[in-house]
Formats: sequence, C-alpha cells, structure tokens
Amino acid sequence: MKKFIRHISTAWLLLLVTTAGSHAQEAFPGFTRSQIKELHTAKNDASHSKEEQKVILVMNLVRHNGTVFWDSIAAPFIRENEIENSRYVKSLERDMKEVRNLPPLKPDQILRRAAQKHAVSSGRAGTLGHDSPAGSFESRLKHVLKTHHFVLENCDYGSNDALDIVMNLLIDEGIPGVGHRKNIFHPDIDAVGVSIAPHKSYDHNCVQVFGQLKSP
Repeated sequence: MKKFIRHISTAWLLLLVTTAGSHAQEAFPGFTRSQIKELHTAKNDASHSKEEQKVILVMNLVRHNGTVFWDSIAAPFIRENEIENSRYVKSLERDMKEVRNLPPLKPDQILRRAAQKHAVSSGRAGTLGHDSPAGSFESRLKHVLKTHHFVLENCDYGSNDALDIVMNLLIDEGIPGVGHRKNIFHPDIDAVGVSIAPHKSYDHNCVQVFGQLKSP
C-alpha cells in the first residue's frame, strides 16, 4: 500500500477566499437530529474547538449522504455566496451525488496534534502548502504511520468558519485532480484531526490530517 498520498496546494486559495465570506450555519437542513447527533463524532472532544468539531461534522454529513448535502447545503451555499458555476462546481455536484454511507470520521489525538503543529507553524511564518518550519510533509507525519496505515492532509486558508472551509476544499477550484475533495471522500479513512489557527498572511488557516487506524 502506498503509505503517503500527497496533495500540494499552491495559489488555489485566492480563488475562493474572497467569495466565501463568513457563513455561520448552525442548522443543517435535510438531515435529521438523530443523524446529526450520530455524525457529530467530535462533539465531546475537548481537544478540538467548537468550530473544529463542526468541521468534522460537516465532512461526516457529506460522507453520509452526498445527494442530501448537495441539495440542502452545498447548492444553497454556492448560490448565496455567488460562486461561479465553474467546471469544478459542476464536477463537485456529480462527485457528491455518488457519495453515500462512507464511514464517519472520528477525532484522533495523534492526528489532531499533527494538524495543530502544522497550522500553528504555517500561521506564524505565513507559509502555504504542506511544508513549513515544522518540517516537510514526510518528516512531519512519518510518526503517524506507527499507528495509522496511511496519512492524508488538507490545508485551507482565509476562513475560520467550518462550512466555508469544507466547501472551499470540496470545490477545489483551480486544483487539477481535486486532491482536497478526494481526500474528504476517501472511502478508507476513519480518523481525523483538525486545527484552525491564525495566519500571518491570510488571517486563518485550517489543517486537516486524515488516517486509517491500525487494528490493536
């Protein structure tokens, strides 16, 4: 199995940072209270902030039922924020409607610490992408392979709002291969760590580190 699946982000963030704005959506139409309760796996995880917990919930909602998420959350978000109906938006609709019943992501302390280290280091230095003063992608995350089969990472810049962050990564405007989207839709991941930190150049950055836990 290929141990590292790497997606490198470059200038993609400039395409959506100014359009997403601050969209604090507390309710998730289309999903029942029981579904939200079940998929809010990080709700009682004190290591994640409320907004970081919500990032995990939003990803779990789309992994649970992409069609419902598109119709009730994604499509209205795109209209309200006047996001261009580009080929990336069109491909997201197609891809999202094929997603259903993927395993919910559970908060993981090892992945959380890895995400936080990169988010804080990148934020202080004002750097972008998967290499930072904390180290290269491979060096930073090598230790994760002791407890997880593989590791994936997403980085987003410009927002500290959960829905904005996840939608930006899902649309993945300007990223050939839509690597951020594929990471969120990866069928084999079952664990995640999320960190939102201040960023010197873009106000905020969010790092998501995904993995698949090894059996005890």
